[in-house]
Amino acid sequence: MITTSDFRALAQPAPAVVSVADNTRQAVYAAVAEALGDSAYDCLRVWEAWGCGTMGPDDFYLVADDEDRVAEIADAAIEAILRTTPKPDIILKPQFPPPQIIREDFL
Repeated sequence: MITTSDFRALAQPAPAVVSVADNTRQAVYAAVAEALGDSAYDCLRVWEAWGCGTMGPDDFYLVADDEDRVAEIADAAIEAILRTTPKPDIILKPQFPPPQIIREDFL
């Protein structure tokens, strides 16, 4: 039989590092690329080139077509979520069969 004090002893600190599974990360990449669609462009030239009048359509590319850029944006969003998500104080170790808990004040 496990008492309530034994149950408390089963608790341990949560891991310091929380990560996202690869399939979740890939799903976020896909969602970011879809959200960017065909309306978000990155410029290949320095901003000073605007003043020279030499910029043209070839100086821009769709962000959604650049896997590295999509990953950079998605990873920044994932990290922001992980930094602001409260982490659990304890993780309970599963026991099989489940313990029968006896309150100490009844002993």
